[in-house]
Amino acid sequence: MEFSEIFSIAIASLIVLVLAHFAAYWVVRTLYPPTPNSGPAPVVATVPVVSFTEPPKTEEVQHVVVPTYEAPVPTETPRQEEPRRGPPPPESTSIHGNAGNTLSNAQ
Repeated sequence: MEFSEIFSIAIASLIVLVLAHFAAYWVVRTLYPPTPNSGPAPVVATVPVVSFTEPPKTEEVQHVVVPTYEAPVPTETPRQEEPRRGPPPPESTSIHGNAGNTLSNAQ
């Protein structure tokens, strides 16, 4: 590709992007036309600022009864593993196996 072909493709791409933006703008303007202005906004009267004054403190004794509950009963009994009984598993079922085994059909 020569420089003129690359330049023409870049310019054409920019033109297509600009046209796509104008098309999207036109579609949005036609779907959502501007709302008519009904005149000047009404003037809102200012509200006087009211300062906070703390109410007078009166000491009253409140008697509150807090219920006490018994400790919850455990729903499951604690499980303990029992020590293993019986002979250990044979070597064929052992994880490590026998290191001296060789394949019988090795070539």
